[in-house]
Amino acid sequence: MKKRKSSNRDIVLRVAAELFLKAGYHSTSMDDIVAISKVSKTNIYYHFASKEAILLEIVDDAVAYYDARSALIRSQQHVEVITRIEFLLRLIAYDPYQQDCRVGGTFLTLFAQTSREVPAVRERIDQFFRRHQQYLEQLLEEGITNGQLHVSLPVPQTAALVLSIFEGSLFLSEVYQDGDHLQHVFQSLEWLIRLHPPLRTTL
Repeated sequence: MKKRKSSNRDIVLRVAAELFLKAGYHSTSMDDIVAISKVSKTNIYYHFASKEAILLEIVDDAVAYYDARSALIRSQQHVEVITRIEFLLRLIAYDPYQQDCRVGGTFLTLFAQTSREVPAVRERIDQFFRRHQQYLEQLLEEGITNGQLHVSLPVPQTAALVLSIFEGSLFLSEVYQDGDHLQHVFQSLEWLIRLHPPLRTTL
């Protein structure tokens, strides 16, 4: 089958994503995108009204990419719940959108740079993480139902903890320049949420 040739629009989005994630959104000009993409400024403005419009399209594409693949992972009910949770986290950590991000993950990088100036970025990323917390909650509930997880596991709190630890670990893996950091996090998360009863504290 003949491979479809990338359109100018696709090329601009790919180049802009790499520049925004590596160099920074504010440090990237339309002229930079023109120079690297080899697409004329007139052609770029035919497809996109502004640099902000390009940014929002990149966020939307990333959200659609992750949502489609996470749906496939979640549907594999023959795979153990904890394994599917790890696959979901690995999807975000080790995929083509991780273009040597400046801060950590794709969404964290774009959010840190643009969320104050572009509220629509904040909205889209907020909705993305709320959805993925719900997906994690559904998987945890499934694990409790089929006996893979402890029956008294606090589901919403655990899902929020998993997301928080994971996003922080993406950042720390960059700070430490430690390629094994995320693997250690996956192992610790598995230990925390498997059949161990929740830790209880007394005042």
